[in-house]
Amino acid sequence: MNISSVAIDTNFPVGGCLPKQPTGALQLLTKHPQYDGRQVTIAILDTGIDPLANGLQKTSTGEVKIIDLRDSTGSGDVDISTIVKATSNDNEDDQLIQGLSGRKLKIPSNWRNPSGNYHLGIKSLKQIIPNSAFDRLTQERREKLFDPQHRLALAEAQRRLDEHINKFPTPNEEQKLIREEFQSFVDALKEIEKKYNDPGPFLDCIVWNDGEKWIACIDTSEQGELDQCKCLTNYFDSHEFATFSAIDMVTYSIQIHDEINILEIVVAGASHGTHVAAISAAYFGDSCEENGVAPGAQLLSINIGDHRFSTMETIPAIVRAIKYCIDYKVDIINYSYGEDYQFPNSGRVQELLNEAVEKYGIIFVSSAGNSGPALSTTGAPGATCTNLIGVGAYITPEMQIAEYALRESTGCTTPFPWSSRGPCSDGWLGVCISAPGAAITSVPQFTLCQRQQKNGTSMSSPNATGCIALLVSALKQEEIEYTPSLIRCALMNTAQKIEDEFSVGAGLLQIHKALDYIRSLAKPSLLTKIQLNITGG
Repeated sequence: MNISSVAIDTNFPVGGCLPKQPTGALQLLTKHPQYDGRQVTIAILDTGIDPLANGLQKTSTGEVKIIDLRDSTGSGDVDISTIVKATSNDNEDDQLIQGLSGRKLKIPSNWRNPSGNYHLGIKSLKQIIPNSAFDRLTQERREKLFDPQHRLALAEAQRRLDEHINKFPTPNEEQKLIREEFQSFVDALKEIEKKYNDPGPFLDCIVWNDGEKWIACIDTSEQGELDQCKCLTNYFDSHEFATFSAIDMVTYSIQIHDEINILEIVVAGASHGTHVAAISAAYFGDSCEENGVAPGAQLLSINIGDHRFSTMETIPAIVRAIKYCIDYKVDIINYSYGEDYQFPNSGRVQELLNEAVEKYGIIFVSSAGNSGPALSTTGAPGATCTNLIGVGAYITPEMQIAEYALRESTGCTTPFPWSSRGPCSDGWLGVCISAPGAAITSVPQFTLCQRQQKNGTSMSSPNATGCIALLVSALKQEEIEYTPSLIRCALMNTAQKIEDEFSVGAGLLQIHKALDYIRSLAKPSLLTKIQLNITGG
């Protein structure tokens, strides 16, 4: 068979890689391109965002895409309470300080430090970068630093042993002892190779005040050559970041808490958060099908996945993250995390989430869970917390072809089998609405990929978040007041109905209809949540 005679299908459904048409987002953007998420800030509470990932540098209006990068877990914190002053080199004019690693650190002549005080810290790279990047880095270090020297030493030890065996085929007692010594060298070197364990680099951290602002420098050279390292200040002020090395390709930024002597090193702990952010708001160019749902929106990245616990969220991390969202006055929170629960809509964390919505007017969107298809498999907080918008996941015919390589689609839109189903144990529906639950989009540089396919309600939640950002952008530009309760009411009342409400909630999100619904209300801002507490007497 001649391969040139095979028909090539050039009509690849690119729109199925990051679906916008099924939710009405494409229709809304086609009619009102200015309602693309501009004037809206989305907080991504996840594993952190890589600011170098494709499509996450600028918005459609040219503003910086990520307004700040924060880590609420504490896993990147460095104690910088040790304060020293630089000393002069006896033979040269160089100013030196001794880092906590013991290395001599050469201070570049262009550094300004009126006080002369340098705050020192040290951090193990293994504690802050993703495991895949760390494994790649240590493999490279082994191949360059350990293996060549070890092979030479083992070859020399084996040569000496073989030479002794050939020279003394019938050794006497003294020669036997010498041979045992040679053999022990060979055995020890082989054992060292078996038990080889590289803890990875330990990086000196230097923090000082240049008279105007606090600056940090991390010795990524591992040689004390600070002129080869990038100096950074708080990302919010400068929007600058760096990478640890060309091998690991992990991007980091910093936040300096001078009042408590803490340097916060912010790193994306996994690819999940970047993928989620790109679904919501990536911008590749006008009219680009690869764009996220709301390319005009800005992002606040908050890492809640503690690297010390394999990027598991912790209660302190969530509490700090909610405070950051309030401080930054974000419009929408996307929370593509979740756990099993014992008591729905209860506990201190859920109280704080409800407070963020009720008191501060933040729209909170979260994944419903990936434990379906059995009933009552929804997770917390997305499907159990009163004020959150829990999102289920479905797949369209275009997604089946674009993302799963089906030659022919099933021709129907259906919930993913693993998407969690309601109801909750307290009778609440669980799933509010549903959105496309898979996407092919940007991931961090350290993955060595530009894009990856991921699925889950972790993907349907940011798709819905992007749609809601379009709606909020429209309401702000049309000067229509709204509340989180109104937004949720509009979404659920205009969703495309499907019989299986425990799977998809009110139905498939239709954001263009939600905008028309709110426009049709005489006093939309008056819609709010009413809570009744009934007790026996």
